[in-house]
Amino acid sequence: MKNSHTQIKTCGWLLACIFLYTSTARAQQLTTSIPSIHTAAGRSAISEFSYSANPSLCLSLDSSFVGAMIVPSRFGMSELRYGTILAGKRLSQNFSIISGAGGLGNALYSEFSGMVGGALQIGENLVVGTTAEYSRISIQEYVPASILEVNVGATLTLSQGLTAGVAVSNILRGSYAVDSRRIHQKILIGLGVQIVPTLFIDADASISLNEYSGVTLAARYDVLPEVHCRLAVSTSPRTAELSVALCPLPSIAILATGHYHDVLGISEQVGVVWYW
Repeated sequence: MKNSHTQIKTCGWLLACIFLYTSTARAQQLTTSIPSIHTAAGRSAISEFSYSANPSLCLSLDSSFVGAMIVPSRFGMSELRYGTILAGKRLSQNFSIISGAGGLGNALYSEFSGMVGGALQIGENLVVGTTAEYSRISIQEYVPASILEVNVGATLTLSQGLTAGVAVSNILRGSYAVDSRRIHQKILIGLGVQIVPTLFIDADASISLNEYSGVTLAARYDVLPEVHCRLAVSTSPRTAELSVALCPLPSIAILATGHYHDVLGISEQVGVVWYW
């Protein structure tokens, strides 16, 4: 009976890993491995972990930072616990850099991703950015696969409270399978607006060039200067998440997110960011 139970659990693991393999192969590994609903303009973001979705956003840094994030139970599977670290620095008024790495590993499934990029201000209102990201996935009894993606993004300040953003993933059309006829590319385009000093709204269209597309809505409300809350929903895929950032000190932010996927279930995220 014990051996039968173990075999069933192993088969379940393998099916889950294969599903994750096909899912994470559709977009940036570093960002998709931490389930999050990102926006192109980033006005509703409560932490720098959102900046990897649109590299131009890292120019909004006003200090250096390093942060760590962990997903204790990704979609209810503690065996797929994932961790990542991200760091960034503003080198000048017009240029900033960002880098990160993350992964998990066990006997059945492992993944790793490393990313480096930067953002540059062009003119008074336009910022452009790019990242290069290497990702590798291994599943027991399957040949490991890797990919190098180059992603670009831009933000345009339309007025004091209104920002437009666009991000395009995998512009060089890389693929995990060399002979694959399906190249996974995604365009995220949207507007971010500051309604009042404590309320920010993002509205985005998520366009997949080979799969389904949808819309994203996100809102951030600053309950107090030390407490920020964010609620986001997306139709592509159907997901929702609630995030809270606590800033007990100017140099520390503590992050917590609950993410719901209508097929895969719930993922919890906790993290900390240090500024200097």
